[in-house]
Amino acid sequence: MKKEKILILFGADSSLEWGRSYQWAKAFNKLGHDVFYVDLPEPITNIFRKAGQGRGAEFSVFTPKYALPAGRVQLLKPINKHVILSQIRGALLDAGFRPTIIWAYSPYEPLILKELIDEYKPWSVVYDCGDERVAMAEQAHGKEAAMRVKLLEEEVASYCDAVFAETETLQAKKACLNERVFSLENGIDTEMFSPEAALPIPAEYKTIKGRIMLYTGTLASWVDLDLMKKCAESYPDDSIVVVGPSAVDDSQLKGIGNIHLLGPRPYREMPAYIKYASLCLIPFRPAKSLFSTLKALQYAAMGKPVLSTHYDGIQDYGGLLTVAMDKDEFLRKAGELASAEVQQGPPERQKILDAYSWQTLASRGIEILRSTAAGA
Repeated sequence: MKKEKILILFGADSSLEWGRSYQWAKAFNKLGHDVFYVDLPEPITNIFRKAGQGRGAEFSVFTPKYALPAGRVQLLKPINKHVILSQIRGALLDAGFRPTIIWAYSPYEPLILKELIDEYKPWSVVYDCGDERVAMAEQAHGKEAAMRVKLLEEEVASYCDAVFAETETLQAKKACLNERVFSLENGIDTEMFSPEAALPIPAEYKTIKGRIMLYTGTLASWVDLDLMKKCAESYPDDSIVVVGPSAVDDSQLKGIGNIHLLGPRPYREMPAYIKYASLCLIPFRPAKSLFSTLKALQYAAMGKPVLSTHYDGIQDYGGLLTVAMDKDEFLRKAGELASAEVQQGPPERQKILDAYSWQTLASRGIEILRSTAAGA
């Protein structure tokens, strides 16, 4: 296998670890490739973390800073682009790193990508569209923000040899960005999320009554809080547990005795919370979200029953998930599956999980790029 030097440009915050871009970095590193990970820039006013400070990764991690706190003001963009690009160039030079592949994760500042391409001339450049960012921007900030993201995506994709999308649905939607758009799904860290791992029971679980129906992740606009509340009301002797931050008004879940909002926990503690749950939930709204959640495979890998609502982008991974077609079915299945506690998946369960390991998918991604380059 040819060893590549892969620059992951403007990935999700590396301190979170669980994100798609960081998982690619870990997988490429385990496959023997050299990896240089560049976070999205931070405001220079954040004095608590130095620019370029790594986080104990087995590969290089660099966090550039904005030139000015108002870095997204249009008049200051050229200044900040120059400063951020200079920081990245300096970090790459210090590391002696000349990328052979640029893996652009965010459509942030396309001209920085273009200048890096012109300077280093990598044999392949890809835009990894890990979310429907246009729809997410509209949902969070309105149509004007969505249009800005759309234009940024179009410009980034125009500099790339290929585009990866996390689902086939998203692949079809992004077909207009590039002649070569491929589906490359989310994966699972099969070593970290192993049911055989000896993990201590989370302290909070020791005082929680009944069966634990668990949701891990952010309480965001696409999470059906009303369904979670109804689930708690349907099973008053059991508990709904949420491990993760809240990005929406979650007041309707507070004050209910068998709903426990534990807040965010370190990513490396997630396997323990999953291991000792009776059932893992994906209570998403049925809107066309166009994404596949990382947690589905994490739940399944830990050997737990998994119950999801039906939404655009959901897949059952060969029977590893139970997908409820409506709310009534979801509420009924929650009780049935929680009683099982151990997943009764297909006999080829491990084979399915291995096919979705991040390393398997990372290898597939590089092979797609090589095939694309050979056919260019």
